[in-house]
Amino acid sequence: MPVHRPELRIINVELWDAVQARFATMLVHQGETPRRTPRGDAHALHSPYLLSGVLRCGVCGARMHGMSFTRKKHTGANYTYFWYVCGFAKDKGPDVCKHRAWYRRE
Repeated sequence: MPVHRPELRIINVELWDAVQARFATMLVHQGETPRRTPRGDAHALHSPYLLSGVLRCGVCGARMHGMSFTRKKHTGANYTYFWYVCGFAKDKGPDVCKHRAWYRRE
């Protein structure tokens, strides 16, 4: 059973309600099925990378992109890892940004 702790809130109730209303509106207008995520801008609601585009690189100021890779073990098990990386360093190379660090999503 959840315990409500209003003193730990990091956003106010009005903003929370506005975001929930936006989610509901996007769901109604964009549509969704278990096999297909919403069309248009609504796909951002389903991204596993909540901070993608919000985080900025400390070296060049470019947006951080979400990435994933799956490691296949010889035992047959697959492990998927999620990371944030500098978009310029990833796409344009070290001549534009030398920031090569990857940050785990967790």
